[in-house]
Amino acid sequence: MNMRKKLDKSCLVLMGQGIGNLVMATPLLSALQALGYRPDVWLRPTWPGSGIVLENNIVRIVNSDIEKIPTKTMAGKYDAIVNTQWGLSGQQVPGDYFEGMNLYQGFNYPNKHEIENYMEPAYKLGYEGEIPEQWVGKWVRPARNYNGTTVGIHSGCFGGIWEKKKWNGFEPLIRGLLNQQLNVWNFGTEKEEIELSEYYTKWGTYYDFAGAYTLSETISRMQECDYFIANNSGLMHIADALGIPTIAIFGPTLVVKNRPVNKDSLVIQASTGWKPDCIPCQYTPNFKFCESNKCLDNISPEFVYKEFEKLRSELIA
Repeated sequence: MNMRKKLDKSCLVLMGQGIGNLVMATPLLSALQALGYRPDVWLRPTWPGSGIVLENNIVRIVNSDIEKIPTKTMAGKYDAIVNTQWGLSGQQVPGDYFEGMNLYQGFNYPNKHEIENYMEPAYKLGYEGEIPEQWVGKWVRPARNYNGTTVGIHSGCFGGIWEKKKWNGFEPLIRGLLNQQLNVWNFGTEKEEIELSEYYTKWGTYYDFAGAYTLSETISRMQECDYFIANNSGLMHIADALGIPTIAIFGPTLVVKNRPVNKDSLVIQASTGWKPDCIPCQYTPNFKFCESNKCLDNISPEFVYKEFEKLRSELIA
């Protein structure tokens, strides 16, 4: 996020939700900075410590407690208040809470990418440029090596109802990658460990980093990956923002809203020749009540591997 003009205005930005939501909001913060605002972020995260994906020399985190909302006295000191669609979610805030203040609301239109939804307040404040690139805290985009052989994996996602986003084919996919003498690094929490037999680990090099690193350490190690394969998850969005060629596996959730935007990335939502007519079901009753998960079960590890090889060959060419 480069400073383009003197930051002589103050802005309180209300944010919340998961790691991916925060990463997709970084273009908004860049746009505000381009308008001359120094963003202070009032963060109410669902994942402890996730604020590091926003922290740099411009952005300041002024709250990271999910239970708190800013006082009217504090908020009134800012030249503008920006509420993303998740900033005050989960709290009973009166409609006139910010009455008399310069409040700019974001939206949550499911037919638009979340980045575009976040950008709405910047447009209302006068931003007219292109949508800025995503970024991740103080980490820089590494130089790309399409011939590289290190593939990052994230087999998990946020818990609860969002477990429906998880594809169960990662273990055989990893075996296939190792058999082609590729190196595979698995990331995530300790619940997302994937143990392989010694037979498979003797081909390529396999490291299971799940549960071994903090989020900060995970991001630093992800920078070393040449490719990344994941569910629709926070680490997928981090990989995308770092410019790593990423394959994102989607099931019931909205591709149009949460797809990776890096030009070297692609989405898999169904294997060739079959796509259930019930997807995506996010924001419908089916998302809550569906127990079959057939949209993800239909995606074979062999198909994902072929799509990976196709993407890698195109980027190397």
